[in-house]
Parts: sequence; C-alpha cells; structure tokens
Amino acid sequence: MRPTVKDVAKLANVSTATVSNVLTSKKYVSEELKLKIKEAMTTLGYEPNISARSLKVNKTFKIGVVVPDITNPFFSEIVKYIEKTINKSYYQLVLYNSDDKAEKEKKILDSLMLGIVDGLILVAPRLEETLLKRDYDFPVVILDRPAFDTASDITFIYADNFKGAVMIANLFLKKGYKKYICITGPEDVPNANLRLLGFRQALLNNGIKQENIEEYRAEFNFDACYSIMTELLQDYDPTQRKAVFVCSDIGAWGAIEAAKSKGLKIPRDIGIAGFDNIYFSRFIYPGLTTVENPTKELGQTAALVLLNKLNDDPDFSDHTVVLDVNLIQRESV
Repeated sequence: MRPTVKDVAKLANVSTATVSNVLTSKKYVSEELKLKIKEAMTTLGYEPNISARSLKVNKTFKIGVVVPDITNPFFSEIVKYIEKTINKSYYQLVLYNSDDKAEKEKKILDSLMLGIVDGLILVAPRLEETLLKRDYDFPVVILDRPAFDTASDITFIYADNFKGAVMIANLFLKKGYKKYICITGPEDVPNANLRLLGFRQALLNNGIKQENIEEYRAEFNFDACYSIMTELLQDYDPTQRKAVFVCSDIGAWGAIEAAKSKGLKIPRDIGIAGFDNIYFSRFIYPGLTTVENPTKELGQTAALVLLNKLNDDPDFSDHTVVLDVNLIQRESV
C-alpha cells in the first residue's frame, strides 16, 4: 500500500500540516524539522503527488530554463548544474532551446506567460533589453548576461567578462606577442562586447597601437570561427607570430583546427586562447589556454536564487551577482 502524508507525519512525529508545509513551501518550517520529515519520506518511500499538489496550491512546480544553443557544451554544463540543484526540491525543470534566435526566444517567453511555469531562468538571452523588461507573473533569473535597469522581479547572475579578457591580453603581452586578433561574438551579445572591450583596452593601456589589433565578429560556434580563421590565414606569415583571442572555447577549437589545417604549429607560429573552460578544452591539442567561466557556480547560484524567490525568502529580492573568473594556462599560448 502506498504511504500517505499521515504515515510520514506519524513517523516524523509531526502534524500533517507541517508535512504539507514542507511539500508546498507555503509556510516556514525549521531546517531541523525539514530534515526529519524528509528522512521519514525516504524511509517510507513516500513520493508526493505533484499534480494534485499543484492544483491545491495553484502552482505548476515547474521551472523553465531557456538556452540559446543546447549543443554548446558551455550551456549544457550550466543546465546540468541547474537541474542537479532543482532536483533537490520538488520542482521539475522544463528546458527550451531558442537556437540563438531572438524571435524564437520571444515566442517562448510569450508562451511561458500563460502560466506554464512558476519561475524562469534565461541563459544568455539574445532579446533586446526593452523586450526583457516586461512585467513577469513569476520570478526571473537572467544568467550569463550583464545587468541592466529594470523594475521587474529579475536577478542577474554573470561572470566578470571584462576582467577575463584583460587576463588573456596580459598573458599575450607577457609571452611577447606584438600583433593581436580578437574574434568575438555578435554585437547583440553583451558578453561578446565586454570581452572585446576588455581585451582591446588592456592592450591599448600597455602601448599596443590600434592598428596592431584586428577585430572580427562571428557566432559562438565551431564552424563560424573555423571559417573566419581560415580566411584570416590565407596569406599568414608565421614569422609575425600573432596572438588570437577567440571569445568562446568552442570557437577557439574551430580556430585551432583551422590553423592546424594550414600546417601551422601552435604556439610556435600562432597563439590561440579561448573563454569558458568547458570540459573538453583540456583535451584539445594543444591544450587550450582559456578563462574559466564558472558553469557550476552559475548554474547552482541561478537555481538557488530562483528557489528562494519561489519560497518568498526576503533575502532574495532583486539583485545582481557577479562571479569571479580564473585564467587557465595550457599549451596553446
């Protein structure tokens, strides 16, 4: 026979109302009692009826997560940590992929406003600020995009993109490079602009002339960066020994393969660095020098902030969380 709330309450020596409050997060329950009740649930093998509970408290117990490109390992790693954190609660994750298209992103948001989810995590949204400033019926976390002014219930969580790009520039300078290339993302991606700005500013501050800094735009994917790097290397003179900062690891991988296809030795003939430190970056040959964009911390923090907002925790009102970054030195520079 399937265990009930009454069975859980009896084993935990609490009232059924207290068990219900733990399940719905409707009222405060001490951590000690929460632990006691969850242990009783585990012992009995109790599984709450999400559908019935959602009708009773007017909640869906679903959290929406919208990503630009789930095939990009950076975003899939973030989703993994969001899901791991959400799975510790009674919420379920509903994943949406916008294919890097702002118009598709808008359609997803429009549909979510119909009450499909209780909260939303937008990962690196491509929409303009004015379209993100809508009045949401639920709490929202915007992840991996710099904060902007808004009256909506939005929390911004992102890494210090400017600082990370400065780190790459300083490493290039330390290694003695004289000419520089930056392949960053599209202009409608704020992180791409910050990485370009930080890279350029650090070089100019150290006496490098703008004429020795080439700047290009490409989508944050392997094919786009492989293609643009192939074009840049058409008449490349290895004695120039340029340093290339590709503002995403998956793009840097494309640039490395393009350089190798031209017979260039890395870093002897050309240096290449990325940004993100996704899982496979250590396995690329040569190992990719990059900036660690903390996917685990980004995903966990986004999920925790949203869960606390859903539980009406007063400590989680609108705010901004900026995470630190680290330089990861390998063999490509």
